[in-house]
Amino acid sequence: MGVAEGKKLEAVAGRDRVDDRHPARIRRFWAALPRVEVGLLLIALACTLYGKLHVLRGGPSTGLFISRVWLSDIAFFSVVSFLIALSYKIFSWRIVSRLAVVVSVLIVVWSAGNMAWLVATGVQIHVDVFASLLRDPAEFGPIVTNRLVHSPRFSIPLLLVAVVLTAIVAIRLVRPERAARHSVRALLPSAIVAGLSCAAAWSVSALSTSPRLAALSYSSHWFGLTSVFGIRSASLGDEEIGSRRVPRLGERRINAPSRNRPRPHVVMVVMESVAHWSTSLGGQPPNQTPALVEIAQQGVLFETTRALVTHTTQSQFSMLTGVSPVLDGGFVEAVLVDSPYESFATILESTGYKTRFSQMVRATFECNPGLVANLGFDSFWTREDLQDPSTHLGYFAGDDCKMIEPAFDWFDQQDEPCFMLFMSSVAHHPYEVPAWYGPAMDDPKEAFLQTVRYTDAFLKAIVDQLKKREIYDDTLLCVLSDHGEGFGEHDVMQHGANPYEEALRIPWVIRYPKSLQEGRIVGAPCSLLDVTPTILSILGFDISNAGFEGRDALSRTAADRKMRFSGWTPRDPSGIVQGNQKTVYWPSLNRAYRYNLVGDPGESNPVLVDETQTERVREELTDWRTRSRITFGAKRYRKRFLFGRWQVFSLGNTAWCYHVPQRMRDPR
Repeated sequence: MGVAEGKKLEAVAGRDRVDDRHPARIRRFWAALPRVEVGLLLIALACTLYGKLHVLRGGPSTGLFISRVWLSDIAFFSVVSFLIALSYKIFSWRIVSRLAVVVSVLIVVWSAGNMAWLVATGVQIHVDVFASLLRDPAEFGPIVTNRLVHSPRFSIPLLLVAVVLTAIVAIRLVRPERAARHSVRALLPSAIVAGLSCAAAWSVSALSTSPRLAALSYSSHWFGLTSVFGIRSASLGDEEIGSRRVPRLGERRINAPSRNRPRPHVVMVVMESVAHWSTSLGGQPPNQTPALVEIAQQGVLFETTRALVTHTTQSQFSMLTGVSPVLDGGFVEAVLVDSPYESFATILESTGYKTRFSQMVRATFECNPGLVANLGFDSFWTREDLQDPSTHLGYFAGDDCKMIEPAFDWFDQQDEPCFMLFMSSVAHHPYEVPAWYGPAMDDPKEAFLQTVRYTDAFLKAIVDQLKKREIYDDTLLCVLSDHGEGFGEHDVMQHGANPYEEALRIPWVIRYPKSLQEGRIVGAPCSLLDVTPTILSILGFDISNAGFEGRDALSRTAADRKMRFSGWTPRDPSGIVQGNQKTVYWPSLNRAYRYNLVGDPGESNPVLVDETQTERVREELTDWRTRSRITFGAKRYRKRFLFGRWQVFSLGNTAWCYHVPQRMRDPR
């Protein structure tokens, strides 16, 4: 016997002696699970559990509560581990080894994304969000990475682990690890663990009556898998139903006001992410938003106004067209159409108005030039036109005050009445104000409130420009928000998947002394769908046969008006508000919860709706969602040069654009 063979036998004997220390059953069970896959799955499980623990932290979470939240994930990973071990029993070990590594890596990626999304928003990730992150990481990735960049103690170890895992996985794919074919009996413990954990997770989910607990108790991995294969499509509104056609330019039956009626300038200020609760109108101190309060006192306050969809593009579309946006996620409203949708801008233009859309938001985000062109505006100005990166804030916003001077320079050159829309940006996550305004704040909620104060100062600066030109009392001024913002009041951060009042309820005021009674308060429920019909009615347009989904909010409105709302995607919660009753449906749970907004304004005492009523709510919301789809020949490829400096493309339900500074004309 050679020396090499002797050493090999000694090594084998040594392993046998180590293995003899353990019971045979444990040895067989451990040997049935490949090492690298086990490590990857344990890392994925740890990411998932950490994300859920982060959401629970700071709440009334007991050990039992936490264990109930984790059961579904333990069940999922137990099943995956068993299936991998079983595959080694049935198929070629080389193929299974490589395939198992790939599957485990995908699960780790999903788990890491879910953890980051839980930390950033308080809700679990789903297919629509993950698809957006992968399709356009430059646009949507900062929502997640912003928190990582500002948390080096968390992000640096995570990066190091990712590098090490990448190297290990690469080696394993090149040199797969051999696993022996074990008997079915050896896999029995794994099967028992998987079965028991699944049964426990199902029983706990069935008993849960709290949306907070239920929203964390399900496994996002299983929900993502079933969503991909359409297993739960009936609960998500994926049925194919005939789409609608939104009226185009000149198609609505609207009678313009008489020629002898004044044509005032119209200024609309849309305050990004400013929630009703974050203003002085919603309970904050008087010095929080004094300019907004003054406008409300001198005009009309629509006290109970809600967003239709807690997302900016959809809110802009609904407020300017008076019809529902597409409720399938994405930003279909920006996909190029052959002629603009009939909007507030196009209706005013038909009577001689000049129109201007100004924003400091990064215009490539959700293809803003395409949206603004589809809404029919004459002029579009954005932060790219300023060409001053020092004014940029975060990954999305900019110093909003920088767009006031260019807008009024444009205004001063017009001979006709004007409609100017200002879209603010500073109050959007990550809640940064310009250095000249104040120091940065570490606490997210305090930072957000600071951005709301800045937005109010921005509003006052616009008012000062109108007063400087002595046209303030001759201008119809409309101030409102696109949606609100949450800070964990119900364990949900921000707004995209937030069905609670902190994200839905928004401020809305209109001032026009020549037509509106000073200090009037409208208590009836209002929607962003009402903005265009209301302002047109104030200006003297006859909209009785226009066919808007919204209505004139100054006319008599029933207190029990039914109003629907939705998150950004079909898999986000949606619901119905009617009178004091609010019902929220969670597609991921296939459950509905009811709140009494008078007796429980904080929405802290949900009542679980029975299965029959839940099915009715689901069917109503599914029908609403599927009927929202727009017909416009989505498969056509379109390319258009817009506003003298934006190259815009669209294909299918997606649009994108880029700035062309060399062909830029003077934006003023």
